[in-house]
Amino acid sequence: MGRVAAELGASTMALYRYVATKDELLALMVDTAIGAPPDPDGIDGWRPRLSAWAWAQHERIRHHHWALQVPITGPPTTPNQIAWLEAALRALADTGLAEHEKASAVLLLSGYVRSEAALTADLETRFLVADPDEAMSSYANLLRKLLDPQHFPALHTLLADGVFDKADDPDTEFSFGLERILDGIGALIATRA
Repeated sequence: MGRVAAELGASTMALYRYVATKDELLALMVDTAIGAPPDPDGIDGWRPRLSAWAWAQHERIRHHHWALQVPITGPPTTPNQIAWLEAALRALADTGLAEHEKASAVLLLSGYVRSEAALTADLETRFLVADPDEAMSSYANLLRKLLDPQHFPALHTLLADGVFDKADDPDTEFSFGLERILDGIGALIATRA
């Protein structure tokens, strides 16, 4: 709080007039950085709306990956977090899902977005730093040297197919997982129709 106060040219005690704790300040910083969700008007259907919601949240989190270091301390309480929750729930409004199913679907989807953004940020800053294709190729070659095909037949098949020989596009990976989650939500919706 002292460092933030100094940056603002105020006293630490002055900050406490606006925020009670460091955790509250961090929550407001994340809320401001992530911002409000996109306007879903003009997007028809629950799936395109949820997809647009997930991509927008994913982009914002990746742009502000520092926000992933702020622990989640409870359900959404800040203005933009609540707006994101509302937007996702509205996307599921006419699906026939029970209200608790809508909430669970949003929790699943938001957890996926956060988890994938964290994984991508970690890999890009620690493993795939200079040359992503070279990093993956080195990894694949290391596995080829270490793994016995009899003990690791599935990995051996994957390596033989060249899956780890170059880096995957992070957006392609995100899209794959997102589509599988939306498929699952769609299957649940179909059972409610």
